[in-house]
This record gives sequence, structure tokens and C-alpha cells, in this order.
Amino acid sequence: MSIELLDALEASSKKKEPVALARVIRSPEPAQVGAQALLWLDRPLQGALGLGNLEPQVLADAVQALVEGRHRLLRYPEQGVEVFVEV
Repeated sequence: MSIELLDALEASSKKKEPVALARVIRSPEPAQVGAQALLWLDRPLQGALGLGNLEPQVLADAVQALVEGRHRLLRYPEQGVEVFVEV
């Protein structure tokens, strides 16, 4: 995790702000595995997953996990992508 993401995560944790960490755990593109982004309900995301046209759908699904307050494994079998969302 980058220092910037770690600092943002720590700051949100201290303020008890809802935040989700999305991490690519499976992808046909090895360079994408491990890509991370932080998401909040009230501000722009920080980081990037590098998933191209699939990224908007993944981010929408990650926000839904944040709204529900539940970790989620997001699977997109047609693209061979899996993203773990930790809230």
C-alpha cells in the first residue's frame, strides 16, 4: 500500500469515517493484481484499480459494499477479475 493511501486510511479511521479499501486480487493482467483504491461516500476515490472499462462497475459495487458496511468479494468471471472490498 502506498504511503498516501495508508495516510488517508489512517486519517479516516481516526475520524471514524466510513471508508472501503478495494484491492484487485485476480486479473488476466498481472500488473493489475494488487492495485488498490480507497472509497468514501462523500468524496472522490483515492488510488486506481487500472481495470479500464470495468472500473466504473467495480467502483459502484464497492460503494454498495461500503453502504451496506460489509466486506465483499466482487467477481467478474467474463473478464477474469476479482476484487476484494474491505470496509
